[in-house]
Amino acid sequence: MTASFVLSAAVALRKQLLCALLAALACAGCAPGLSANDTAYLQTERGFFRLGPHMQYLKDPGRKLELADVLQRSQDFQPVGGAYAAFGITRDAVWLRFTMRPDPDQIQAWNLELATSSLSEARLYRLGKPGQGDPGNTKPVVIRTRMHVTDRPYAHHNCVFPFGEIESTETVYLRLVTNGAMNVPAFLWTSSSFPMWDMLRTFGYGIFFGLMLVMALYNSFLFISIRDKAYLYYVLYIVAVTLFFAAVSGHIFYLLPRDRLHWIEFIGPPLSLLAATLALQFSRRFLLVRDQLPGASRFIDFVLVLNAASLLAMLFVSSFVMVMLANTIPLISILTLLVCAIKLIRRGFRPAYYFLLAWSALIVGAVLFVLQNLGAIPSGFTTQYSLFIGAGLEAVLLSLALGYRINLLKEADAESRRRLLEEQAAALENERAMSESFARFVPAEFLDFLGKASVTQIARGDVVRKDMAVLFLDIRGFTGLSERLGPEATFAFLNEFHGLLEPVIQRHGGFIDKFIGDAIMALFPDPAGSVRAAVAMQAAVRSVPELEAKFGKTRIGVGVHYGDVMLGTVGSPRRLETTVIGDTVNVASRIEGVNKTYGSDVVISDAVYKFVREDSELLTRELDAIRVRGKTRPIVLYEIYNSLEAAERERRARKLPDFMSALLAYRAGDFSAAHAAFKEYLSEPDFADGAAKIYLSRLERLLAAPPEDWDGVWRGS
Repeated sequence: MTASFVLSAAVALRKQLLCALLAALACAGCAPGLSANDTAYLQTERGFFRLGPHMQYLKDPGRKLELADVLQRSQDFQPVGGAYAAFGITRDAVWLRFTMRPDPDQIQAWNLELATSSLSEARLYRLGKPGQGDPGNTKPVVIRTRMHVTDRPYAHHNCVFPFGEIESTETVYLRLVTNGAMNVPAFLWTSSSFPMWDMLRTFGYGIFFGLMLVMALYNSFLFISIRDKAYLYYVLYIVAVTLFFAAVSGHIFYLLPRDRLHWIEFIGPPLSLLAATLALQFSRRFLLVRDQLPGASRFIDFVLVLNAASLLAMLFVSSFVMVMLANTIPLISILTLLVCAIKLIRRGFRPAYYFLLAWSALIVGAVLFVLQNLGAIPSGFTTQYSLFIGAGLEAVLLSLALGYRINLLKEADAESRRRLLEEQAAALENERAMSESFARFVPAEFLDFLGKASVTQIARGDVVRKDMAVLFLDIRGFTGLSERLGPEATFAFLNEFHGLLEPVIQRHGGFIDKFIGDAIMALFPDPAGSVRAAVAMQAAVRSVPELEAKFGKTRIGVGVHYGDVMLGTVGSPRRLETTVIGDTVNVASRIEGVNKTYGSDVVISDAVYKFVREDSELLTRELDAIRVRGKTRPIVLYEIYNSLEAAERERRARKLPDFMSALLAYRAGDFSAAHAAFKEYLSEPDFADGAAKIYLSRLERLLAAPPEDWDGVWRGS
């Protein structure tokens, strides 16, 4: 008796497992299917049908069609033509149609499952076979996911319709509405096979969510142990991405209060953007992007701002727009992480190898999932579930990579300490030699101004007050140049560049106070000499073709101001530096910066201009008036345009009266006349004058909102 019972139970369990296995293969696209025009023949031994190949569809852009309208448009239906009915992100209602024919010898109850959580409304209509009974006698069943969970025939995260026993041929119509991506895996299950398949599927989801929980706890312990924010960001990322997957799979359905089920369609998109944001923050710290790739770090800041703006926008846009944002904006984050990892791999940064390996599966899954939602590729088992598989692999592999990173950082720290000790020992060895060479870093002219005969006589606090011209020079586009050249070539370029310009400065009576990376700060007792030096430096840079051949075309900007400065020494008892301080220095630096605004090469202040106004070799025009912070009197700026090409110099000189006439109208507050004058000034073809364009832009704003206290000095940004 007992043996018989055990044998019967084993046979039954074997049958159920075989049924579930066949169902899984069917979902994976391995089961055979009929053409879209064939009727689904319900054979109970199969236990299931994948309905995509048997379905036809009709789109309803206005969501206005009712069943009677659809029945009259039967000829307009098109075959679905795929494993799943997939239409991407759409606002249309979609009608699906299929016909079922039962096996008369094996009548059994069936369930229809729409295996998706993205539907906001689903209506089911069953029509008997034409000629049997009244064809207009329909049995409508309406399910809305926004409604209470008990309003569904099954308390299930997917839409499951119980059909009962199907005794005759029936045609089924489905009206589906979503505010997101309409990808609808549709299955017919026998009542006996559905519970087993649903149990196995729930078990798979349980493994995934359990794995994500374990990874979150594991990395939480790592964060508590070493206090590295990278691990905290990763824990938050795992939480966000797990909730996102719960929303995508529909399981978050069971976590919401019954009176808040209408939140379902609004939860996924913000979680998608939040997960992408946390992934960026984590990856930047894990890969040390701020130190390794400063340019990429700035771009990540931009992407983070874009994600935040998209999250904020979701408070005000429709659910359709939310889904579009959630499916497109994260792609930027994915591509950014991919590019950063590849760049660091090429630089030999070892953690990037493990990072890229861990993220590859998730990136592939995410791209397939998004492309499916956008309708770019057909929907199927791979596109529907690869995101979950990729996320699980990513969580495990990246957690292992994080553990490896701890060991790597310890090794790097130990190596840094060893090198530091070696460098300190070498520094002590060379201290005496360096002190003897210190005089090379102090200009002889500086010693003369301080009244010192030797560098050894300089003491902390030595200071003298002088009226001097301060010149600032900056290399345009140096960041891109340095990234292109690399560190060694950049230093070679700077040494050659500074070596070219220092003699020019000396010939015109100045001396270099300091080199500030790609910038030069020079002092001139004679203001006229500083202007002539600025023009000569522009010519010197253009006159050395070897420089351009080796490093590319170089452009410099120069700003000069004249006034009272303090020359002296500052520092600690063991470390001194000669320097120049005062408002004149600050103003000169700012004047150099305005070249970028106006597209000019050399700009001087009115304090300098009065020393060179009679110099006929200098091509000069008044440029603007600015008010420096903390100062009440504005500073008038003048442009020196000797560095332009000959034809452009001639045109600037010829049109100078027109420019000044427009500028005077602007200063006088006659904005309409000034706008017309500047527009006429720029009317000549191929005439690019950055200053005139700036004034046109300002005047458009001034005409729109004229200021009440206009004094001719621009206060805008």
